[in-house]
Amino acid sequence: MTDNTCTFSYIAISDSTLKIATGIECSWLDLKLQFNLQGEELPGARYYKTISAQGPILFAVKPDQTVWYYNEDIWYRYQTATDVKYDQYIR
Repeated sequence: MTDNTCTFSYIAISDSTLKIATGIECSWLDLKLQFNLQGEELPGARYYKTISAQGPILFAVKPDQTVWYYNEDIWYRYQTATDVKYDQYIR
């Protein structure tokens, strides 16, 4: 079985170091149920559950390649996100 993945780089606020996050694509409904989230989806975005050691628990990527994280029912844009890449993960 293969899953769509997304990887991006960003500078962490906590320690100003470069981090790399990778996630497997999921539906917003599945993520809401899994993490007991209350907020709304981000229009036009694709959603990813993080599978890497670094990064948020989930993130979204819009068609313009902006990357967003979810915190306390609000979406925030990563200002330092770069190198957005898509691939497939074979389980």
